[in-house]
Amino acid sequence: MKKRKLLYIGIAVLTFLTGVSIASFALRASRSFTLLSIDGASGTSGLGISGKGISYSSSNWISSDDQTVEEITIGYPSATDAENDFQLEQRRAVQVIKLTKSRLVAKFDRSYMVIVLDADHLQFINASKLETALDWESSWSRYLSITPRPRPR
Repeated sequence: MKKRKLLYIGIAVLTFLTGVSIASFALRASRSFTLLSIDGASGTSGLGISGKGISYSSSNWISSDDQTVEEITIGYPSATDAENDFQLEQRRAVQVIKLTKSRLVAKFDRSYMVIVLDADHLQFINASKLETALDWESSWSRYLSITPRPRPR
């Protein structure tokens, strides 16, 4: 009886460890990102495509396969100004890959960008390869960025 109980416990532990191993492999990102530099300013003017942006933050990242990603967030005086620049960026794109009300995935000259409209901010994720930009956007690194978040209203 005691040996059978130990056998069941051993099987349960082995099953648990196997499940954790499989889950960690399946959930592991294809790339990891390392922060290279950060910068930011507020009270400035002339930012964004229309020149109405009043603050910015930027961070540069490098992936485990040596691809660079630049994240820039521009703050605007109003949500309307941010939305107008979002629409201007849509027209400036060489190729629109995916477009929703608040997110644009597009090819610009020599790079790909994911542009996210978040109230009175625009976030730009720029990389030379589309997959790199999308991987950064879905990675844990984005939670470590210095992107300012809009104030609750």
